[in-house]
Amino acid sequence: MHPINILHIGAGWFGKNHLRVWLALEKLKKINLVGVVEKSKALREKIKKEYRIPVFDNIDVNTLKHVDAVDIVTTTNTHFELAKKCLRYANVFVEKPLAETVRQARELKRLSDVYGRVLMEGHIFRFHPIIKALKLMFSSKSNQPYYIRGEFISPFNTWKKGKTAALDNLHLFDILDDIFEKMPIIISGRVRSRVTAAELYYPNGMYAVFELGWRGEEKERILDFYLRDKIIHCDFGRNFIEIRGGGKQFYELKTTPLEMELETFLKAVKKKNVRYADGNIGARIVNIANQVDRYAKKNTAKA
Repeated sequence: MHPINILHIGAGWFGKNHLRVWLALEKLKKINLVGVVEKSKALREKIKKEYRIPVFDNIDVNTLKHVDAVDIVTTTNTHFELAKKCLRYANVFVEKPLAETVRQARELKRLSDVYGRVLMEGHIFRFHPIIKALKLMFSSKSNQPYYIRGEFISPFNTWKKGKTAALDNLHLFDILDDIFEKMPIIISGRVRSRVTAAELYYPNGMYAVFELGWRGEEKERILDFYLRDKIIHCDFGRNFIEIRGGGKQFYELKTTPLEMELETFLKAVKKKNVRYADGNIGARIVNIANQVDRYAKKNTAKA
């Protein structure tokens, strides 16, 4: 089978990380990077100079007809239209969130079925070693948390107009979805300044509270699981799990979650039997985020 032809769309803040992985995979002859689509003229010139690869300022249908897959790493408000256009011709990877609304996400899933395409959403924490360890810890029904507390906070100066706390910081929703495979039955939220407190109630009695958004100067990626006999503290920024009273376990990232994620996409495109965040999962997580943001908007507290 020939190397998979990839078209990469968006080489900005996070897109540049995707581009770096694709270039590495091309050196290993796992893919053929057909080109990069980027709106910014400055970035286009930089990419041409540094990598000497084809760069376009828009998506050309003739190009789409000659690629196997497209990687979309653009602003959230562009995901739906871009993915909708590309699914007709190629398999599609979309950075989280899959779309702005659950209706859009479900439409993309429908189109992927109609055209017989792989549609994968970029839920990167599904490939983090801490999540794999947690799934093993909670594999027994007798070892389940009753309360979960999490923080997904970014420095205040990284906030941009138009961002919403839950939709732009939905990783914690996806982590619980991946570990427990349960949909919350009650969802609520309230906001103070740029931070939203999301509350999720699950059918087995599990209750989760997450702080999501922007404040201060530090990045926080914390998740605590409360069980009857212990607390499991996870720090994704420092890559460790600490069982209170039982010491810490550090996890070395020999291969980055992004590398594993994009290689999983390639395997899916090659029709290999791999599990990935498809349109159904994408729609489910967007649905949770939409509900949290909607309740938070109603329950806005004065800063």
